[in-house]
Amino acid sequence: MFRTIATAAAALVMAVALAGPAAAATWTGSRGMPTIQKATWDSLEFVDEVVASNCKSRKLVGAKVTKNPTGLKFRGEIPVAGKWSEQWTMSRCGKEIRYALEFVFGADGRTRLNIKDLTPASALEKEVLKALVDVLRPQ
Repeated sequence: MFRTIATAAAALVMAVALAGPAAAATWTGSRGMPTIQKATWDSLEFVDEVVASNCKSRKLVGAKVTKNPTGLKFRGEIPVAGKWSEQWTMSRCGKEIRYALEFVFGADGRTRLNIKDLTPASALEKEVLKALVDVLRPQ
């Protein structure tokens, strides 16, 4: 079962977009432009540091599209509807941690990032994650 870490509505909103419906995969295996990849990595690091603050060594070791973009609509070159999903794998102090990411385009031209941790957690991590979700949940 997925554990929701954060729904990045207000706190982690990114005003970035795909290059277009036919965008090719980039260096990480992600469909996002480098800008969206950087914002996504920054968000993942932030969330992961809350869960495992004792580790200071994190790096991206893999990314892949798990659901291709659907329902894409554009206003000019800005996506205003649609979504796609990816799985990113991070090395946290040598341990692989997998995250499911859902990118959702809003009518305002912003991209919302939903993050789910796919790695089993300890009871303490679950408490921390629940508290983080409560803090970041949009009102």
